[in-house]
Amino acid sequence: MTSRAAYFKAWRARNLERRLEYDRAYRFAHKEELNEKQRARYEASPERATARVRRRQADHPDHHHGGSSPEVHRQAQARYAAAHPDRRSQNDAHQRARRMGASGSHTFAEWREKVELFGGCCAYCGRDDVKLGREHMVPLSRGGSDDIANIVPACGPCNSKKRTRTASEFLAA
Repeated sequence: MTSRAAYFKAWRARNLERRLEYDRAYRFAHKEELNEKQRARYEASPERATARVRRRQADHPDHHHGGSSPEVHRQAQARYAAAHPDRRSQNDAHQRARRMGASGSHTFAEWREKVELFGGCCAYCGRDDVKLGREHMVPLSRGGSDDIANIVPACGPCNSKKRTRTASEFLAA
């Protein structure tokens, strides 16, 4: 391996998290364009696309793209959730926001930056000895966005007490 190739291989290994965040953001921003390209590839050669899926299924029998059993899929999800609790929480929050029709989104890196901005404390009571969760200042149920500008870290008790009030309504009570 040349020194240039070795340098880039090492860089990619050191910056894995950064690359994954960039890739997710890119795919989200260019979703329609990427879907259209994939449709065009499939329409140009459906047998080639089918063969590619079959190879992937053979190489990764317990991967969610494969023809694995639901139980194998559930086990893989449980392993992922146990190994990546913060990522799983991010995915669940994103899916909830989409189901509620919320606009905007935020990355895991933005969430971490927001928690650091608040010093790892609840935005409402200031406690730092409890687990923090995403709290929408304007609730999703009242048309709030899932953008990071609408999110603050909050402890479970504060988030539960706030319910469907806005942050200003909650703090005024």
